[in-house]
Amino acid sequence: MEKSTLIFVTGGVRSGKSTFAEKYAQLRAKKKQGKLHYIACGQVIDEEMARRVQLHQIQRKTAEIPWITWEQPINIDTIAHNFSKKDTIVLDCLTTWLTNEWFLDEENEEKWEEPDFHHELFNKITSGISKITETCAELIIVSNELAHEDMTISSLNFYYAKTLGKLHQWIVKNASQAYSVENGIWIAMKKEVGSK
Repeated sequence: MEKSTLIFVTGGVRSGKSTFAEKYAQLRAKKKQGKLHYIACGQVIDEEMARRVQLHQIQRKTAEIPWITWEQPINIDTIAHNFSKKDTIVLDCLTTWLTNEWFLDEENEEKWEEPDFHHELFNKITSGISKITETCAELIIVSNELAHEDMTISSLNFYYAKTLGKLHQWIVKNASQAYSVENGIWIAMKKEVGSK
């Protein structure tokens, strides 16, 4: 069985990373002749988010290849059975998925400083990614680069950024490609062997 391709796309807020990931997924899906899926981790919590979601939905509806959208803010692994080895998937975005899992229940507010809590979240997310990659041709994961953001220093931010950083490192280690996007311009940070 052919091994799935894992691709990582990161950048600051409004850097163009989602647009890049969607366009790249369309190109790759065309070659695979499979379906194109979008796993939306975001939850609409305000008007700004509603506008952004609507814009992305319009972009996907007008795409050459139709998208199948999965609204899945947590427990990504539960939808893995819906994909085939020809399918290309965009997961947007890891940062939001981590946030959703982090604040899943009120008890987590007392646990987030404990190393076991971070370890469990890391394992849950990496396991979810692994389950998806077992069932599809390609998984493109979009994430925010927090180093580009103005963050208030607090222990919550520290532990969150530390966990996200570990996830980024794990994904890049396992990915065949990794891209950084700034101002709509992509930079290849890791490429497949033999690609130009």
